[in-house]
Amino acid sequence: MINFADVPATELIQPGSRVSRAVLFAGDPADVAAFREWLTATRQPGERLQAIEDASPQIRASSDRAGRFLSLASLVSVLLSAVAVAMAARRYAARHLDTVALMKCMGASQGFVMRQTVLQLVAIAVLVTLAGTALATSRSRGSPGCCATLIRSDLPPPGVATAWLGLVTSVTILVGFALPPLLQLKRVPPARVLRRNLEPPPLRYAAVYVFAIGAVLALLYWLVRDPRLVTVVAGGIGATFVALALAGWLLVRGLAPLRRGVGVAWRYGLANIARRGRDSVVQIVAFGLGLMVLLLLALVRDDLLRDWRASLPDDAPNYFMINIRPDEGDAVRAFFRERGLPPSELVPLVRARLTAINDVPVDRIRFEGDRAQGFVEREANLTWARTLRDDNRLVSGAWWTDGDEGGSRVSVEQEYAERLGLKLGDTVTYDVAGSPSPPRSRACATSAGIPSSRTSSWCSRPACSTT
Repeated sequence: MINFADVPATELIQPGSRVSRAVLFAGDPADVAAFREWLTATRQPGERLQAIEDASPQIRASSDRAGRFLSLASLVSVLLSAVAVAMAARRYAARHLDTVALMKCMGASQGFVMRQTVLQLVAIAVLVTLAGTALATSRSRGSPGCCATLIRSDLPPPGVATAWLGLVTSVTILVGFALPPLLQLKRVPPARVLRRNLEPPPLRYAAVYVFAIGAVLALLYWLVRDPRLVTVVAGGIGATFVALALAGWLLVRGLAPLRRGVGVAWRYGLANIARRGRDSVVQIVAFGLGLMVLLLLALVRDDLLRDWRASLPDDAPNYFMINIRPDEGDAVRAFFRERGLPPSELVPLVRARLTAINDVPVDRIRFEGDRAQGFVEREANLTWARTLRDDNRLVSGAWWTDGDEGGSRVSVEQEYAERLGLKLGDTVTYDVAGSPSPPRSRACATSAGIPSSRTSSWCSRPACSTT
């Protein structure tokens, strides 16, 4: 890697030199999409556009897995927030039962209590949204903050859509998980001022909970845009909820008979759990769901890293040596042998450009997709071998033998053949250093690399194969 200003002095860029220039475009997705359409319509021969969806299958699969992991992380964050808000709202309602009872004794109506509760929720939602937007704005501009040591890369600039998303998220969680417990406050009996054991009637707002669950599912889909992921996670959470509720109920019922055989302190503790059985079950479910989503995120993270590591074999090469002349082959082999390294296979390679398919020039053929056009516009790596390599497999056709007649034969890589529409028996013509070699090569086999293979190429010699 050298400074660009020093390149002319090296005299590396000469007629016939292989020079490629790459430019990365990033920004708002809508702007990038519009710019890509303009580039597609105005690009010149030899130029190609490549987005993440056009990358190699390994990179694309890794990107898809990373996207699902980030979507799951967003989903888990919302669920943890919902559980925390529900627990805090129940605790808040239990602490303010006496206050509301006293307010009713002083003449406060149910409507007044309800309006005050909703006003407090709205104020909390607005303040939280403003605080979160301000924190995100300061962090995206590089200002030091509490997240400076956690997030080391530049974040996208916040906008109106980001603030709107935060407001919708906070309002949905508050309405769905904080409002139902607070609705009980308006039904606190005024007589609680004299009798502390009086509780408000149980909340029977099934429609409220159904609406809350539906709103949260819609919010999760809006955030992650992956229906299958949302459905699977929602189904798992629902099953876990039922299992935790049943386990909590059995625990509360099972602890009641134990009060007679334990000490005084344990007796009062177990009695309190049994007396507040519903609250105990709710707490068990809430803590269980919180632990479940955290463990889910940790397990998925480990699986993601394990899949990334498993995408390459342990003996995958870290370095590749190219441009080794024939007279240097013995010295390279001796270099490996002196250092106790396994012998390395030297593979012949020549670069050529595809010029015709079935005697039709490629500039007269219309190919579908940027990938196929890129195959035609750039040079191909050609190699040859007498036998099929161990890291390749034959997909169709038959491998050649020494006694085959009828002209040159070539084995074509599977994706290359599919993109260009090649079939067995088609003829292809390559230009090698300005001369067609050979004039006509017949496709006799299609092969694909086994996942351990790192490179693929195609050839036009009488005895050649993909590697």
